[in-house]
Amino acid sequence: TDILVSLEYYNGGNFEGFYLSIGILTFATLAHATVAWAKTQGKKLTAKIKAIIAALCLLSPAIESYDYWRGKLKEHDDLIEPVLLLVATRAIELVLESVPESAIQLTILFKTDNPTNLMKFSIISSICAAGFIMADTNISYERGKMNAQSRGVGTHPQWGLLPSKPALMTGSYIGYFM
Repeated sequence: TDILVSLEYYNGGNFEGFYLSIGILTFATLAHATVAWAKTQGKKLTAKIKAIIAALCLLSPAIESYDYWRGKLKEHDDLIEPVLLLVATRAIELVLESVPESAIQLTILFKTDNPTNLMKFSIISSICAAGFIMADTNISYERGKMNAQSRGVGTHPQWGLLPSKPALMTGSYIGYFM
């Protein structure tokens, strides 16, 4: 939606909004590509190219989330832990894309006499994406500690308190999201 809204800014003559929006998307995409490049150090060229192309298509957060949720472990030639990749891609998504894009879109929305439904939907989806990223990152981290059975003196008192029933876990997600 951010690309569509950027094109809407361009077609509507709001070149400042267009360039700001495209700049944010470009910077975030390059940050994802940098993380993909760093993640594939020591791997074959084909693995590097695949990871960078996926990052340029803005698929890194989805790929890292999928790898983490399916329990992918660090391989011998990996330099970065899967949980760190998950946090890095989500931080890029949140700090470099969703929040700045929402701020620009809200500023333009308040200056626009007749905002389109696309503008409204894009702002709402960016805010929801930010909420989901924060909620899922928190739950993923706690679930990772639970799955690894991390216990001992330094254990956080809430680890192990996530519900195991799907309906209760959905409630936890909604609570974190809100």
